[in-house]
Amino acid sequence: MKPHFVIIFLAVLYLAAPIHTAPAQSVSSQNPLDSAQQVFHVLQEWSKDWNARDADSISALYAQDAIVYPAVGRPGNPRDYFRQLFERLADPKIGDFTEPGPPQVSGDVAFEDGGIQYLVKGKCHPSDPGDGPCVLKGFNLTVLRRDSDGKWLILRQSFSQIGLGSTIYKPR
Repeated sequence: MKPHFVIIFLAVLYLAAPIHTAPAQSVSSQNPLDSAQQVFHVLQEWSKDWNARDADSISALYAQDAIVYPAVGRPGNPRDYFRQLFERLADPKIGDFTEPGPPQVSGDVAFEDGGIQYLVKGKCHPSDPGDGPCVLKGFNLTVLRRDSDGKWLILRQSFSQIGLGSTIYKPR
């Protein structure tokens, strides 16, 4: 047998042999319960920042490439969206989201959905009686992604509106 055939044979044998190494602990192989708790914590922080009407703090919970899809208007970045929305809120104490439920987590992606109701200044429709405020009700869907450092950030958030809103507000 010629020497170069032996070298090729040994190289093929080496490459074909299974390599046994200890598997690295990847971020996505973390305990799903731990991930759900981490996501729930981000959602609770979001709710706290919403109640404080703090556009900068709430925006820090979003990924750099995050997009917010409002019920009305064009999609945009979270900071601009929340600054404009918080300026339009008629009463900083009124407006709530349903408490975040248990998020659904699969690997490095998670989501949570819930309801929303808040008041904005002015009428919902020009034909509405009185001067407002406008009651907006709807649903929200929040999609989160775990980054390479293991931190959960909001990637997409979508708001829908039930009906066209009502200028007549009746407290719950």
